[in-house]
Amino acid sequence: MSAPVDAMPEEAFYLAVVILTLGVMYAISRAMSGGGVPPQERLMHGLIERMRSPGGFDYVIVCCSDISGERYWQSRLDQTVSTVTGARSKVLVVHEDWDGGAGNGLGTLYAVVKAIALARTKHSVELLSELNAGRSVALYHTAGKGTRLAPLPAAENNNKPAVKLPELFVVGGQ
Repeated sequence: MSAPVDAMPEEAFYLAVVILTLGVMYAISRAMSGGGVPPQERLMHGLIERMRSPGGFDYVIVCCSDISGERYWQSRLDQTVSTVTGARSKVLVVHEDWDGGAGNGLGTLYAVVKAIALARTKHSVELLSELNAGRSVALYHTAGKGTRLAPLPAAENNNKPAVKLPELFVVGGQ
């Protein structure tokens, strides 16, 4: 069993970030190689086709600002994932516990590192191997103040993840 992410030494975290970045770069280069169509165009058409196809993502990662948001969204999305995504995605909700906040770029990489550990413990899968095998992953980074989403978070007590969706559906019988 792996150690909790909170106990991960700083050097190991940075190594994980580098390995993740290299893995993503490798996956992109594999997707863009070969064929007579320019690589960027082929990638764009493939992504558009994937968006139009039925079903949702294989994995959905959500990064919240704190542990209470993590617990709430894990429970809520586990109950509604089929309704929200159109597929039975595996939901991985983590929180950003980086002192002072990590920001968009580093915070997103940190969320992926934490989701990798959560996928191991919750679903017994290696998330990077799943990605390399062609599985789809969506990441929603909701941590932070939500200043670019203003004024909507202000209407929800500055709780960016609580901004209402434009559709109602049943959750837990309500």
